Amino acid sequence: MAPASEFCFYCRHPATASPTNTTDSGGNGFIQGVPVYTGLPAWPTCADLLVDPDTSEMLGLSYQVSMDRLSTAERICAKLDPGAVRLLQPNAEEMKTRYGGEYGEIGRFEIVWSHRPSMSVRFLQLMEPFWYYSLDNQPQSLDEVELVGIGISSFEGLLSEYHLTSPTHCLGER
Repeated sequence: MAPASEFCFYCRHPATASPTNTTDSGGNGFIQGVPVYTGLPAWPTCADLLVDPDTSEMLGLSYQVSMDRLSTAERICAKLDPGAVRLLQPNAEEMKTRYGGEYGEIGRFEIVWSHRPSMSVRFLQLMEPFWYYSLDNQPQSLDEVELVGIGISSFEGLLSEYHLTSPTHCLGER
């Protein structure tokens, strides 16, 4: 059984959040009935946090995407719930407002489990969040992986360390 502090977010449609993980100690398991294995993001990057600037609620994750990996990010994003996952192109308005016009030609892959009118980013470059990939797809390279969801094994610790709160409402909750 996974620790109670784990947070799992299913990114396919309809996206849903869960406080528990369904993987075994080897990193294999099921999320919403889909067989999965754990891995790192499909391009070299670490996670930054998306937060509500007024309440300090953790709303999602954001990953930098270099120009040479944009097509991989676009392919992954196209198969996921558009209400939860999106790819910001380097010239997108949010890149200027939320990210302050990051250096060079950098896009952003955002996974958001709770939307707010105003979101800000905390640039932390965390290695902790891991990605769940479909076991139904046996990719030959990271360019071919199929993302199912993401997990944070020490969610409560992350919230505590960075003085954040858990979102009051996540996508998929009734």
